[in-house]
Amino acid sequence: MNNSENVFFIDGIKVTSKRSRGRRVRIKVDGSTAEVLLFVPRGASEAAARKFAASKAGWIKSAVERAAKRIEANRPKDGAIRLFGSEVNFTVRRGGRSYFDGQAVFLTVKGEGEESFNKALTEFYREELRAYIESVLPDFVRKTGLIPSEWRLRDMKTRWGSCAVKTKKLTFNVKLAMYPKECADYVILHELAHLKYADHGRNFKALLTAYMPDWKLRKNLLNGE
Repeated sequence: MNNSENVFFIDGIKVTSKRSRGRRVRIKVDGSTAEVLLFVPRGASEAAARKFAASKAGWIKSAVERAAKRIEANRPKDGAIRLFGSEVNFTVRRGGRSYFDGQAVFLTVKGEGEESFNKALTEFYREELRAYIESVLPDFVRKTGLIPSEWRLRDMKTRWGSCAVKTKKLTFNVKLAMYPKECADYVILHELAHLKYADHGRNFKALLTAYMPDWKLRKNLLNGE
């Protein structure tokens, strides 16, 4: 602990006092941690500052309770997510790496709140989808003879995939990890087909049909139709 910090308690609530450059004694309850901080101007009496804080015991208690409720409301809970079309249970962890053991997901979340949870979930989906595409893409390439220069994963808002025809680079939406693998297979073939046909015309659709006769069903499933 910094020598300029002191800890004391008010009605069982921990308070950390810190020397500050301000002109007056100030109390703050950190909304992200519910920690109580007492800022004491340099040269002011520590005892007087603590006496002032004690006079605000009721306010401190209420502020700490409100902060604690907000933190708890935003804390990621164990539950269920979709993984390749199936609902699987997940457990939030604070260390190690996220992984799926075949029955449940162990999701490592760094930080508090929905934003931290969503970030961890996106990264988990990214790694699961990466592993799947790495396992099936070579077979699609072998069958079609269509070879991308490289491929990558992105968290896209409106598209399941894209193909940069000139550079032959493919991009896949990480959220494909939520849907049945048949849907991911459709998107893989779809983007590979653009290496030969830039539009969605008759020849493009004929290529899809040749290698995936039920591609329309997979497309509808992916789009919720």
